[in-house]
Amino acid sequence: MQKKMESRQQVFGHSDQLKTKKLASEKVEATCLNSESALPADNSANQAASACLSDCDLQLPYSHLKTPGTPYQQACVQFNLDGTQLSPLGSEQQQQSGDQWSLLVAAVGFIISKYSGQSQLPLCLKLDTNWIKLPDHEYLLDFNADELFESVRKSIKAQCEKVQRDFSPGQPSFAENELTSPLRLICHDIAQENISVQEWTEQTRQHLSQQDEYNDLCITIVKKQDSLSVALIFNEQIFHLKTLESMAGNLRSLIIQTPKLVDRAISKIDFLSESEKNWLNTFGDGGQCQYPQTPLHFEIEKLALNQPSHPAIKYENKTLSYSELNANANQLAHYLIERGIKPGSRILVFVEPGFEIAISLLAILKYNCTYVPLDPSFPKNRLKTIIDDICPSIAITQSHLMELLDFDKKKTIAIDKISQQLSEQPTENFKLDYDLKQTAYIYYTSGTTGKPKGILANHYNLINYIRSAQEKYAINNQDIMASCARYTFSINMFELMFPLSHGATLQILKREHILNVEHMAKTLQEITFLHMGPSLLKLLLNFVKSNYQEYSSFKKLRHLSSGGDMIPPEVLQIARQLFPHAELFVIYGCSEISCMGCTWPVPTEGAIEKTFVGKPFSNTHVIVLDDYDKPVPIGVTGNVCFAGDGIVTGYLNNLKLTQEKFIQHDGKRFYRTGDRGKISYQGQLELVGRSDFQIQLRGMRIEPGEIEYHVKQVDGVRDAIAALKAVGNTDKTLVAYYVTEQGADTDSNKISEKIREYLRNNIPDYMVPSLFVRLEALPLNHNLKVDRNALPDPGEVDRSVSSSSGTKPQTDIEKQLAKIWCDVLRLKDVFLEDNFLDIGGDSLLAVDMIARVKSTLGVSLYGLDVARECLGVLANICQTDKHQEQASELPVKTITINPTESFYFGDEKSLYGTYHRPVKNESGAINTAVLICPPVGQEHVRCNYFLKNMATKLAASGHPVLRFDYFGCGDSLGVDYQATIQRWQQDQNLALSELSVRSGFDNFVVLGVRLGATIAASAFSESHLEKLILWDPVVNGTEYLNQQQVNQKELIKELRFLKLFSKIKRNPHLNQFIGFNYSKQLLKEITSIDISQCQLNHHKQVALLKTSESIQNSIEYENFVGNLDQSKVVELTENCHWTDYQKTENALTNHQILSELINLITDQPE
Repeated sequence: MQKKMESRQQVFGHSDQLKTKKLASEKVEATCLNSESALPADNSANQAASACLSDCDLQLPYSHLKTPGTPYQQACVQFNLDGTQLSPLGSEQQQQSGDQWSLLVAAVGFIISKYSGQSQLPLCLKLDTNWIKLPDHEYLLDFNADELFESVRKSIKAQCEKVQRDFSPGQPSFAENELTSPLRLICHDIAQENISVQEWTEQTRQHLSQQDEYNDLCITIVKKQDSLSVALIFNEQIFHLKTLESMAGNLRSLIIQTPKLVDRAISKIDFLSESEKNWLNTFGDGGQCQYPQTPLHFEIEKLALNQPSHPAIKYENKTLSYSELNANANQLAHYLIERGIKPGSRILVFVEPGFEIAISLLAILKYNCTYVPLDPSFPKNRLKTIIDDICPSIAITQSHLMELLDFDKKKTIAIDKISQQLSEQPTENFKLDYDLKQTAYIYYTSGTTGKPKGILANHYNLINYIRSAQEKYAINNQDIMASCARYTFSINMFELMFPLSHGATLQILKREHILNVEHMAKTLQEITFLHMGPSLLKLLLNFVKSNYQEYSSFKKLRHLSSGGDMIPPEVLQIARQLFPHAELFVIYGCSEISCMGCTWPVPTEGAIEKTFVGKPFSNTHVIVLDDYDKPVPIGVTGNVCFAGDGIVTGYLNNLKLTQEKFIQHDGKRFYRTGDRGKISYQGQLELVGRSDFQIQLRGMRIEPGEIEYHVKQVDGVRDAIAALKAVGNTDKTLVAYYVTEQGADTDSNKISEKIREYLRNNIPDYMVPSLFVRLEALPLNHNLKVDRNALPDPGEVDRSVSSSSGTKPQTDIEKQLAKIWCDVLRLKDVFLEDNFLDIGGDSLLAVDMIARVKSTLGVSLYGLDVARECLGVLANICQTDKHQEQASELPVKTITINPTESFYFGDEKSLYGTYHRPVKNESGAINTAVLICPPVGQEHVRCNYFLKNMATKLAASGHPVLRFDYFGCGDSLGVDYQATIQRWQQDQNLALSELSVRSGFDNFVVLGVRLGATIAASAFSESHLEKLILWDPVVNGTEYLNQQQVNQKELIKELRFLKLFSKIKRNPHLNQFIGFNYSKQLLKEITSIDISQCQLNHHKQVALLKTSESIQNSIEYENFVGNLDQSKVVELTENCHWTDYQKTENALTNHQILSELINLITDQPE
């Protein structure tokens, strides 16, 4: 614990001078500040200054929202500077001229501007006895990029001198109770006063505690002779302590170098302390990993040899094996040669979801060409724009899509019509020299100028994209991964190549299937890996929660990830509840960085209060910069930028935009994402918004400029703005605001429908706004630019998107269906003639509508075509369906979650534990508490969810349960190679004592698993347990370690990390087995294990559970069993495969074993 504290202090620097204090709750009368007299009668200047301050609210780096009920709990961070550090500031000439104070005030203002993100800011300053509002009546302190630090200092000095001229010492310029800014700065020289710096600071704190309404942050600078003391006094209810420690460290660093800054521009000042720079650099570096530099399709070719019959792709009721996939791709690639296509050519892929996508992609990569996917649902005008930009050499499509593609038919292949020609082509692999800098694929995304932009990614990017994902998520040939994203989105490359290059099975689904939550819920029962955007995931989770009584049918799902948009914490909370056996991850990235920027493993326990995007992938570096490309402090919002092997080449035919978005910084090429974010003190990146107007809607990045461009092309429209707006209590909706020309049609409904129709013919459906709002004029700010923040709330739209007249719903089903439509589309009313898509609906809203129809009316609607029907027709469909067959409603499951508490306990609070509080035990019949002693290393990872589920069920039946992590494991303190068997024995005894205190029980059942069971057999040699259950204990330490070593070698071999592992500098004193480091001492202790020597007769009952074949044939096992009655040896019905490498990555989810264990534990003691 002491080492961790020292490490934290080293992060922020100057640990000997930064002090944290808390003020006692008593209010102490202030004696150091003179009481201010009333304001002069003529206070117009004061009012002007107050108005200026109110126009620029200071955005301090708050950690919590301040409300009227927020208490004031004072804390302080302080540092001191001596004469040697202040010699440049301490000359007599500077003191007389006032340069010293103005330099210090400018330094404080500069730091505050960095932490607030504001280049212009107000400041309330008390200089000795006078309160001064800076700026003085007219303007704000300006820390713009081109401003010289000296110019700011002179401005401050001039204003201070003006106040000193205008007001005598007995007539303060402002009363303290008039100052409403959350920040105050007090500068005072006590050289002539009989008081110490510490006493003055303490008295100031006491005074501030009595004026707590606006005292969010007060910075005091006290000078006495040649020393300086600076204190940051703040309300710790609204600020994070570490933020103020960081601010103090950076302010200290800046004050020391202030005299050198007088001729330096604001944008050139480097103010971060070295310790904070090092911390940020360490966080931002995802580490280097040397992946094999061979094209990814080589891996698929190897798999075609090693597992030829293994299913590579499933689509509907058909399966394509790896050998078939590889052969078909080779045949298509050879056919491209026959058609005269040259390597390096751009090849358009224009097909619907099916085998053809993967075959085409693989063939294009094999022939060293560039893959360019286009969506058949795109409007013709958009398709033409992209085709003109690409100039493809050939297009691969399907016969029924030929007419949609405005491209030379002589250069178009209908792949379903050339099966005979393909069958005649060779199936052998290609032998080409591949240049990894060659463009592998181009994805098109929304553009600001009205045209989509093509993003160029090479093979080098693709290798890092997929291999870095494998390093984090470890898919294997037992997995099935569904492809849910549109294949024109770059995340689809992850869904295609990630499973296929690692031997897993790719499940391709029709778009209609993906957008039907009832169908997707069934798919979830068959797959093991899923990545899905947050909006669709939210709908799917809500459906599962409402319509499934038991969640055990989803036990195959072991990995669930989401990204592409900010994911609400409640979505992750529900996902964790529904799929407790699955690992949950947030993935953050964009096409320009090959999608894999950062990832965050969602905590398995505790409340999820906010969503992070985590830490960078390998070979990736993330930084957060201010507007001048300087790193921002920890916890401060800035511009998120990425560098690394995933950074793409740039934009096709757009050198200007490429140079604007891709920058050089510290010798690396970074991409400006446009996202605003901050790095938490836990080392996690958190997103907070955008620096531009780009919209993130349902996982898709949309440039509103492209929408606005097309809206303004409509006759009669003069200007337009697209923005995301909240409508009522719902998610945000894409809204188009427009202004018409003079003389335009006065019927807003007709104009809105005209705009909608134009947009549908020119941009994808997901970019078409749901709502259209006509304005007299767009709101402008003082710079005469459109003020997007002032756009009116659309509220409940009246008739701007629905028919001007029509037939109102009459029957019960029509009324219920109309209410569903109004709720989904945020409309006041709809008519029977209205079409769902014509009045603001889209494919994802249709998913929501169909799900609500299922839950409200009990009618299952299949296919998105129903969304194209008018309300009256859809009502008839629902009515007919209800008459033919009443849909059976699945019972809604009521889930009772027992409260859990996570905490640290033991010596120096070094052990992490989770206590499962039992349900109320009215009868008092249950008097035993349960301690779970987990296994070690990967075995603990495997059964973590299993043990958590078991603890939850035991608590639900009335048993208090404690789970914990050993020293050096999980979330406990220490590192793995510091652990010993003796220490772990001590941990188990500490955990039992903690359970006794928390539960108040004296009778205990201890369950030990694997090595945890072996340790428990000796750790509780002097305890008297009601029951000791040993589940597959390690009876032969040498065999146990040998198997660990075999699995480690298999891991290296399977993941093809041999080159990587061979270059890692190894510690000769450590051995790593599946992610856990064993010291030589620990290895020696494990090999010396002899469980047969343990004395267990003093326990009331000892039960040996065996599910592993390997422990039954050892002498140690036979000797151990010989000391037990046969009745106490329980053979579980199924094997846990502890030593099977193929199972090491699979979570233990066997419900039969879970049931048997719970039955054994809950038997009443004899």
